[in-house]
Amino acid sequence: MISRRTAILFAAATLAMLSFAAAVAVRDLDDSTFEHQTQAATGQTTGAWLCAFAPGGATGALRAALGAAAAASGRTVIAASVDTLSATKTAARFGLLEEGARKVVLFRDRKLYEFSGSLAPHEGQADEFLQFATDPSSSAEAQEVPAPPSPVAAALAAAAAELESVVEKVREFVQPHWEGVRPHVESALEKVGATSGSLSASVAAPVAALALGVAAAVAAALAGKKRLPRGSSSPARRVTRSQATRRTKRA
Repeated sequence: MISRRTAILFAAATLAMLSFAAAVAVRDLDDSTFEHQTQAATGQTTGAWLCAFAPGGATGALRAALGAAAAASGRTVIAASVDTLSATKTAARFGLLEEGARKVVLFRDRKLYEFSGSLAPHEGQADEFLQFATDPSSSAEAQEVPAPPSPVAAALAAAAAELESVVEKVREFVQPHWEGVRPHVESALEKVGATSGSLSASVAAPVAALALGVAAAVAAALAGKKRLPRGSSSPARRVTRSQATRRTKRA
């Protein structure tokens, strides 16, 4: 006959194993795998995805509850976790760059649904996730899924960030001559403003930054150029010794 102590230990071990299995069932996604696996904006043919976005990803009880809900759905729902600290592009795509931002989102039928319940660990959380995943429209409004950033937009954003760093260095160099440089810079920016009206915001920003950097660098070089000392000749007008000797002989 099994003792009470043995039964309690067996039940605890079984519960721990189930929790571990549920946690393992949660897929960890990052910037390189999120759209490829979920197809959130490109058809969602892989199924419904219940994703937790959080700093460090879904851990502990939250991860176990997500996995348990996915398991109880009969494999119709896939649980996933996104670490917003490392997957910054995906976090920005869903507006989760704010420090400490956490959210559980369901991607289903080419729509996005946000879970409105508590994400703090509590009894029955797995059941709440399962109910939300199977009938999201009863507690959440369907939203359009934000499109992933295109390679061109990503390249422009990286270029804009690099240009911002360059422009800052140029400004430090220009600072002593700023009053003389300002008209050139303002003129360049006015020209950019006149032509960037037909450009998208992602293109106009780096163009303006580039114009500022180039105009400031050129103007600074002109402003800092030193005049030749009185009595000295320009390099173009200098005469070599051999040329002077030939001219003397001819005379």
